[in-house]
Amino acid sequence: MKNIYLILFLILYSCQSYILKKENNIKPLSHKKIERSLVKVNEKLFASKFELDNFTYQEFLNSLLQKGDSLSFEKSKIESHHWDKFVYYGMPMINDSYSNHPAYENFPVVNVSHQGAQLFCQWMTEFYHQFPKRKYQKVIFRLPTEEEWKVAARSGKDYGDYTWIGNIRDRNGNFKAKFKYIPQTLLKADSEMLVLASKPHPKIYFNSKHPDPVKSYSPNDLGIYNMCGNVAEMLLKEGRTKGGSWNSSGYYLGIESEDEFEGFKEGSPMIGFRYFMEVIEE
Repeated sequence: MKNIYLILFLILYSCQSYILKKENNIKPLSHKKIERSLVKVNEKLFASKFELDNFTYQEFLNSLLQKGDSLSFEKSKIESHHWDKFVYYGMPMINDSYSNHPAYENFPVVNVSHQGAQLFCQWMTEFYHQFPKRKYQKVIFRLPTEEEWKVAARSGKDYGDYTWIGNIRDRNGNFKAKFKYIPQTLLKADSEMLVLASKPHPKIYFNSKHPDPVKSYSPNDLGIYNMCGNVAEMLLKEGRTKGGSWNSSGYYLGIESEDEFEGFKEGSPMIGFRYFMEVIEE
């Protein structure tokens, strides 16, 4: 009986993914689309400009269903119930709609496990190699090491506390990243930089319900978006992230800051990932 329910679920999920693609008329993933998403970190390493979005992850899940790979699907599926931990006026702030509604297709995927992120990278590696006219003959898509992530965040420079230079706000007074803002009334000193320097306060002002789209705010000098804030990004080492999230205080956005989610064992609404591409043969 359990297998019957699983089969029905997989059929409904596949139909839902098809409808999502049809309604939005989004071009399917291709080698050209992948190549356009990348920026060079060094001669052999490239990073995605964007955190992985919901739509592309749904393409991956749908591919698993089409192949009948229910085992990988179970390991990779989105665990939307983690949103239930965030309650607003007595109700969950968000639910399954975040991962599968057309309005959120270009938002970063969250609530997936480290194993799910790795399976996605393996799938993308196989997917890319099926195109004869691809730019690179042999590559590996994977999560970055901590040092690779730092180099990409700093745009190849050997200095910088964040992906930007100077204040947390731009010339118009807007924030340069998505994070949990700490009002100056809760800080010990009247300094805008303490918004970044201060650790969490029990009376934090809640100014966000979920991440922003993957192409939000200004990119760093390499053209990479949201390496500080929005969603904490998984590293190659299991249980590690960098960059802080939409629900993190500014303290955790620093490139050298401690890992707020170190040791995580399951998906979280604050954790997503970004793929890197290592060139093995040009």
